[in-house]
Amino acid sequence: MSFKFDDLIEFQNDIDRAVSALGGAKVRGVLEDAAKPIEATAKAIVQKKSGKVQGSIKTRTTGTGGRLKATVGNHRVDWPGGDYYPPFLEYGHGGPWQASPYPFMRPAFDAHKEDAIEQTGEGIAKLLRESGL
Repeated sequence: MSFKFDDLIEFQNDIDRAVSALGGAKVRGVLEDAAKPIEATAKAIVQKKSGKVQGSIKTRTTGTGGRLKATVGNHRVDWPGGDYYPPFLEYGHGGPWQASPYPFMRPAFDAHKEDAIEQTGEGIAKLLRESGL
């Protein structure tokens, strides 16, 4: 097998194009789109009294060190104020006034996780194709 320096330059150019094609904002969009069905299902099945829990279910993307991730749930930053109780609704709690769990995030995740993974892969492949890779 022979090694050609020109092949290495072409490979580096492909990597540069991939980095450009997969800019953070574009990948964030792909991740958010893939997570939206999880968010919608969680909002549909959550036990509703005041609507605070349902209204605080959001999809967020975060990234550090070149890695991005999407999370769906009741993030404290989106909580409208007062006692933060979504985990107690999801998992239940013990104590003198025990409460049974009313899961909404886990069932939503379980229902859509495979599709979210597939949609993420398809979205990234589309970004790469659009850039000629």
